[in-house]
Amino acid sequence: MIRYKDRKETKLVILHDSHTQPGTAMDVPRWAALAHDGGLKMGLLAVGYHYIIERDGELVHCRGREKIGTHTPGLNLESIGVCLVGGREEPGGDGVDNFTTAQRHTLLSLLHELRQAYPGIKVRGHTEVQRYRRAGHPACPPIDMDLLREDLDLYAQGIVL
Repeated sequence: MIRYKDRKETKLVILHDSHTQPGTAMDVPRWAALAHDGGLKMGLLAVGYHYIIERDGELVHCRGREKIGTHTPGLNLESIGVCLVGGREEPGGDGVDNFTTAQRHTLLSLLHELRQAYPGIKVRGHTEVQRYRRAGHPACPPIDMDLLREDLDLYAQGIVL
C-alpha cells in the first residue's frame, strides 16, 4: 500500500486535461488505467491526480484528496488535481473543448463538494497557474475557466445547468 503525506493546507483545485482524443467507449480503455501505467513508466508510484473524470462521467478516485499530489510542480503542497479525459482532436494538436455533458455534470458536482469541504478554495486551470504552460502550449484544460466558475456558483445556488 502506497502511503502519501497529508497536505497541511488546501487552497486550490487545479484542473487538467489528458491531452487525448475522445475516442469511443468501445475502442478506448479507461484512461485512468493508462495514466497509472504511464506514471509507473515515468517513475511515479501512481497517478499524480486526485481525481480523473472519464468520458462517460465516471469519477475515478486516484488518491485521497487530503494527500499531496504530483500534478502541478510548485503547487502540489496546496492543491487537489482533477483531470478531465479528452481535450484534443488529434495527437499533439491544439486544445479543444470536447468534454461530454456527463463529464461536466460530474465536474460541477465534485467542485461543489470540494468547495464545501474546503471553504475558500479556488478553482483554476493548469494554464492559469503555471506561466510556462501559456507560452506556445494549448490551454490546459481547453475550457473557459471564467464560465466554469460562473456555472459552479449557479450550481451551488441549486440552479440546474
